[in-house]
Amino acid sequence: MSRLCTRCGNPFNAKKNETECPDCVGVNDIMSIINRNPKVEDKPVSKANAEKKTKATKQRTAICQTCGLVFEIGKRGYAPKICPDCRQKEADKAAKIKAESAKEKKHQEALAKAKAAAEAKEAAVKEEKEQPSELVFEPVEVIKSKVPSDPVNHPSHYTRGKIEVIEFIEDQRLSYHLGNVLKYICRAGFKNNEVEDLKKAAWYLNRYIGLIEGGVRDERTTLPHA
Repeated sequence: MSRLCTRCGNPFNAKKNETECPDCVGVNDIMSIINRNPKVEDKPVSKANAEKKTKATKQRTAICQTCGLVFEIGKRGYAPKICPDCRQKEADKAAKIKAESAKEKKHQEALAKAKAAAEAKEAAVKEEKEQPSELVFEPVEVIKSKVPSDPVNHPSHYTRGKIEVIEFIEDQRLSYHLGNVLKYICRAGFKNNEVEDLKKAAWYLNRYIGLIEGGVRDERTTLPHA
């Protein structure tokens, strides 16, 4: 039990009901305590010891709930439950836990980033495999039409296959725009400039698409011009 010596004013650990510290207790004092004799007169206390005693009596102490040791506390305010040493140990422990938690979080973020990169790479490989391979056109034998060539009625650039272009357009009942699209595609490379004919086919196709998007559909089956 922590006490203040009544002689010198210094704190000391009392085992029983001692009122003086071991340094102040003499042989006669020990015998007087054992024999329960009247207390020996106190020695005169110096002014410095008296001030120290007065200052010590004003100090408050508390018992740490963690280690059980007695520690001094402030003169005013709420008494803390743990001593400064235990409080520092708890702060160090909390800081260590926080650092480990931040390290673990960083590790998990790195794992998630690596997993996302692996999944993206796998998806890219899968998409690449699913893409159709480049089309390769094998040369085919051109079948000549049995229709004799006629620059007016049966131009050669329309009668290269088994069926004349105009007959296919009529059979499918294609509209004016689509008929021209087919006509220019079929004759591309066999009359005038190939790129020019393909551009004409694209022009008619885009125009027809614009009509459909505008709510107008060309249902006429008039034949395209020559």
